Amino acid sequence: MYRYLPLRPGVVLSRSESHWCDGCFRGRAPGDGLTPNYHCEECDGPDPQWTEHEIDRTDAAGIASRRALAQAAGHKRAAQLAGAGGVGKFIIVQAR
Repeated sequence: MYRYLPLRPGVVLSRSESHWCDGCFRGRAPGDGLTPNYHCEECDGPDPQWTEHEIDRTDAAGIASRRALAQAAGHKRAAQLAGAGGVGKFIIVQAR
């Protein structure tokens, strides 16, 4: 089991074998419950050390983005059907 703590945009802290002591709930950032090397100041558990990870989202977020991707896939499929003698044939479409 892992526990994650957002630190700043694009950076999270994580640690394994997390437990739920009061010190862990209060630790938010260096100087705010954590030491500069991401060690929980008041934690009495087996692994109070956090590690830093950079995260970056590479795909676009939101409904509009998903719709644009679905439309592009639909246009591609339509072109494939038209090019393969698809006129007059039936296809099945799932609308959610």
